[in-house]
Amino acid sequence: DFLEDDSFRLNPPQRCYICKKKMYNILKKYSKDINFDTIIDGTHISDLLEDRPGIMVNYQKNIITPFAYGGLTKEEVKKLLKDFNLEYSNSTTCYATRIPTGNEITIKKISRIEYAETMIKKLTGLEVVRVRDENEKALIEVNGYDKLSKKQIQYIISELKRVGFDEVEFANYGIPNKELVLYKPCRDRSGKIMFEIEMPYQIDISETCQEMERLGNVK
Repeated sequence: DFLEDDSFRLNPPQRCYICKKKMYNILKKYSKDINFDTIIDGTHISDLLEDRPGIMVNYQKNIITPFAYGGLTKEEVKKLLKDFNLEYSNSTTCYATRIPTGNEITIKKISRIEYAETMIKKLTGLEVVRVRDENEKALIEVNGYDKLSKKQIQYIISELKRVGFDEVEFANYGIPNKELVLYKPCRDRSGKIMFEIEMPYQIDISETCQEMERLGNVK
């Protein structure tokens, strides 16, 4: 029960790191018991462009990430799954990520988020649904808000208020796709992969290089 651990329950910014470290400690022990030497996960290049503190556990625990090493993006992984006719479910983040960091994670919050997302998916048929608990306000992000009828919206609002949300707001899920350019192999180093993507902000390259030198070798 992760909520018995204050370091996770109090919901610090590194909650995903704490969670994944616990998970892989268990998996490491289990893999040793059944005589497996290697654990792999599905991290891909697109994941590396998002705020995912848990990815650091992969390096610390020597978890192999073949999609990342192969330079595959999320879209390329999905295309390969379809090409090989392999069944898969659309990935989703855990319910704890719906609660802003600094706000305590409780059974009540997790339960009503789970209920809300399940209810909306069944009612609308939409694949991507996120219900974020922002201090008793439910922020509902869906991939297709314009597809919802007035009757569906009214029902969703009434149901979420019934389970304790004071306010309900809708938004379209996702951000505009940014063009990702991959170099396989890297132009300057064979056996390495380099990628470029347009960032939503500017950085000072010289200052960044100085900071990297100050930190020393960075994997």
